[in-house]
Amino acid sequence: MDEAKQPLLTWSAELEPTKEMPYNHCIAETPSGRFLITWKGWKEYPAFSIDETPQGITIFDDENSLQAAKDVCEEKFVELVLALDAFLKTPLKEKKEAEELKYLKDSVQSFKEAAQEFADDVVTTAREFEAKSYSTITEASDGNEIEENRKWVDSFAALYQHRLDGIRIQGITLSAIACPPEFTQQRNQLVQFTTQEAEGLLVRARDFVTQVKNRREQKLIEFYNKTNADLQQLFSIPVRFEPLPPTQPGSGYPGWIG
Repeated sequence: MDEAKQPLLTWSAELEPTKEMPYNHCIAETPSGRFLITWKGWKEYPAFSIDETPQGITIFDDENSLQAAKDVCEEKFVELVLALDAFLKTPLKEKKEAEELKYLKDSVQSFKEAAQEFADDVVTTAREFEAKSYSTITEASDGNEIEENRKWVDSFAALYQHRLDGIRIQGITLSAIACPPEFTQQRNQLVQFTTQEAEGLLVRARDFVTQVKNRREQKLIEFYNKTNADLQQLFSIPVRFEPLPPTQPGSGYPGWIG
């Protein structure tokens, strides 16, 4: 800290522990709250903790000396005072415009992130369905797979249509936010282009998963038809048992009636 400058904080004397405050301490009052430094004076090398700070200031680290702790408090308080001074000197119109600009920036970023997440999820989900659909069909395949595939494609369309509607609404909201005139056209183009791209992607994804479903369905039908033909052939071939040869007299079996 520059020693040529007059400190803003005025500190109390070093106070002994009390019933209310069981540590050595000193205090500096400010309009927005107080600084409170505490330490265990009975220790040879105590740590000096800044336990209380005015509103708008946060300090976590301990210091090795009381003066070092006071210097940190002074530095943080000067920063707060300068920030408040700059804020108070800024015209309200500029403050409002700055807030609106920040809100616009955050909204644009949020819209773009939502659209990108939508696109990534659509592609990932479609590819996962494709990989699953091309898995080997075995005799363990359930006959309900065709219906399950159809239901999955329907649920895919419903889920992502709902998310697309959310992006549309987000785009409409973004279009209504106050925007500097020189960026209005770019903002509107961004919303229109992104929304159209998302709509087009969903259409292509629906077509893709439908084609995958149809191919899988055809393979399942072929498999079931072959299985049915094999069963039909198996059932149509009767089991033939060879008759026992006729018995002959004098075969030696007890009780034989000749």
